[in-house]
Amino acid sequence: MVLMSGLGAGVMQSLSAHLPALYVFFGPTVLGFAVAGSMAQGQYFVVALALLLVWVAVNLSFARQMHRTLVESLHNRHIANALAVDLEVQRDRALELGRSRSRFLAAASHDLRQPVHALSLFVGALGHNPSKEQAQQILRQVGSALDAMGAMFNAMLDISKLDADLLQPDWQTLDLQALLERVAADQALLAASKGLVFRCDLPPAQRSTVCCDPVLLERIVRNLLSNALRYTVAGAVLLRLRVRRGRAEIVVADTGVGIPRERRQQVFEEFVQLPHPEREREQGLGLGLAIVKRLVSLLGLRLLLRSRPGRGTVFTLWLPLADAPTGSPHMPEASDQPPPQLAEGDVVIVVDDSADIRLAMSALLSAWGCQVFAAANVRELMPQLMRLAAPPRLLLCDYRLGEGDSGIAAIEQLRDAFNQDIPAVLVTGDTAPAPLREAVASGLPLLHKPVTQGQLREAMERAIAMPAA
Repeated sequence: MVLMSGLGAGVMQSLSAHLPALYVFFGPTVLGFAVAGSMAQGQYFVVALALLLVWVAVNLSFARQMHRTLVESLHNRHIANALAVDLEVQRDRALELGRSRSRFLAAASHDLRQPVHALSLFVGALGHNPSKEQAQQILRQVGSALDAMGAMFNAMLDISKLDADLLQPDWQTLDLQALLERVAADQALLAASKGLVFRCDLPPAQRSTVCCDPVLLERIVRNLLSNALRYTVAGAVLLRLRVRRGRAEIVVADTGVGIPRERRQQVFEEFVQLPHPEREREQGLGLGLAIVKRLVSLLGLRLLLRSRPGRGTVFTLWLPLADAPTGSPHMPEASDQPPPQLAEGDVVIVVDDSADIRLAMSALLSAWGCQVFAAANVRELMPQLMRLAAPPRLLLCDYRLGEGDSGIAAIEQLRDAFNQDIPAVLVTGDTAPAPLREAVASGLPLLHKPVTQGQLREAMERAIAMPAA
């Protein structure tokens, strides 16, 4: 019994890691002692057997405790390792975020300064009383600079919408050839202005009906073409449509600078631009291909890139053909009644915490014949509204107002004050995902700054034409 007790105490330390092995050891040992002792006579065997059972119970209790301690130790070690790995991943993400912000600041600090610098020079030129012809030319240049700035902000807005999951495909059957012809007509003007040859190979005889979101697909093609034109100094850009093996292939090729093999994945990241001294830096922030990649993933398509430095680049977009006939199921039916428009003397309320924007908005709306009431918030606006005998025609509110106020809440307050569902337009300069989601969830027509007067007028008239909720 003493010998077996020593053996049991010796193996308990090692076998406690796997309790079934410990049970296998103790089982035959105790059973063998009990069988051998049952052949003996006397009370000493009963006492010895009782002591052995107590010893076994104590040893098994200690073994289970040691087993629990070992399991908890291993569990804590695995958790510590997992936390260390997660910490390293979070650190890498933080470093990548910092690099992304650095790339953004580097791109924005230069590219956004270019049109702003041009605008300041144009404004200075207007101050020297130019002739009518010169003033018209300066205004055209101002419009071009503003369009360039708007394109940059719209690209950043597209990235923010994708981050916020606000872009959802509207699947329709569409004629791919008609879409490409419309895009090609617009891009041909840009190619001609740069002295480039723009070729379109869109055979009319082949069937090219696909099921896709026409707006998102057009954005992909436009980004690919504009990127090709931007990086091609001399030569040609090709847009080709091929249909084979049950799929449509959109090919965009150029004779530009090309993309090195080691940088082909990098060009699809945000704010990444290949170094090219002759590229027009005011044309973008390096977001075009990043938007293309994410839209292609959203639509479930496939995009192939082939390129050789100094020879050019070829993008091939594959889409499965659709069996359904071409149609426009989502087009609204034509109406004999013209849509309501702004009329002379219409009252428009402007709520914006920026005094410059209120002044500019009031000047533009007054030029359109509207009567404007503007204030930084609803509290400042209320004394002015005491002169109104009827509800206003439209509300124009900025999304983010001062002192934590919201344009959504301001619209609700004004509607409650007049006890009427007044048409409203929400204007925002936010590009962060959370504010965008809240603005879209409000159901209000949304305009993103910077806004042209054409976009503002169209949004106002569309809001007036919307049926009351």
